Amino acid sequence: MDGTSRQSLRGYVQRNQGRGGATDAGLGGGVWTHGVRVNTVAPGVTLTPGNEASKAILDQIVAGTPAGVLVQPDDIARGVVFLVSEDAAMIHGITLDIDGGISSTQPS
Repeated sequence: MDGTSRQSLRGYVQRNQGRGGATDAGLGGGVWTHGVRVNTVAPGVTLTPGNEASKAILDQIVAGTPAGVLVQPDDIARGVVFLVSEDAAMIHGITLDIDGGISSTQPS
């Protein structure tokens, strides 16, 4: 992995360090007492129309991850659809990493 990829990956990890804040605030605010489930989604390096020109760099960033490919917007959408479905009725207060495993390759 070259220096640009490492720097991009480092920035991704740093941005996601505080990602549980929305979940914590929702649960701490007591919305669960009204039947509201509070979960968050943490998408990984995602290919979008706005970053297609950087695809080669993005591919380098995800090359060493378990999935080895970029997250697609549909991957994120499927995770959200699951979280709002009745299949996830007992899931509360989690952050769902939809990142191809990139978060599992980083030190805690």
